[in-house]
Amino acid sequence: MMDILKTTVKEIAGFLLVVSILENLIQDTNFKKYLKMAAGIIMILIIIQPVVKLSGSRYDYSEMFTLQEYEEDIRQMEQALGDINRTVSEDIMNQYKLYMEEKISRDLTEAGFDIREVTVALSVNREEQVELGKMTIRRDNGSKGELIRVGTETGGIDTEKQYLKKFAANLYGIDEALIEII
Repeated sequence: MMDILKTTVKEIAGFLLVVSILENLIQDTNFKKYLKMAAGIIMILIIIQPVVKLSGSRYDYSEMFTLQEYEEDIRQMEQALGDINRTVSEDIMNQYKLYMEEKISRDLTEAGFDIREVTVALSVNREEQVELGKMTIRRDNGSKGELIRVGTETGGIDTEKQYLKKFAANLYGIDEALIEII
């Protein structure tokens, strides 16, 4: 009798641990409802199983739940979790991209450059860290279409582009070849 009780307590604890982990991983509230309902039904069966064994019944209710019946459900849950993780990752990357574009534009403007727009491409390296990739910087032109000078010698447009490119590359630690000045 004590062995049955110990086994049941272990099964309940293990099952509750798995359910709580799944609840924390799942972000979709509708999906959580189904998980809680299924977990409740399984919990009832786990609790009923020792009572049935003690009553002398020879029917094994665990046969109701075979791996084949739930493989498809498990696959669908894994796919749903994967879709959720991809969506969340994409949203985070988009938000970080917008943040970096605004920050770079603000930093360059504060440094004295007349910037209209900054666009960046982000990449993930082998260590799964986000890095700045290609950067495009659009400058403002003066009222007559000429370039507004910012802290360079009067060497012309190319000199100003090179100065801005070098400044941005040093400021953000990226290769000058990845920066395009328009």
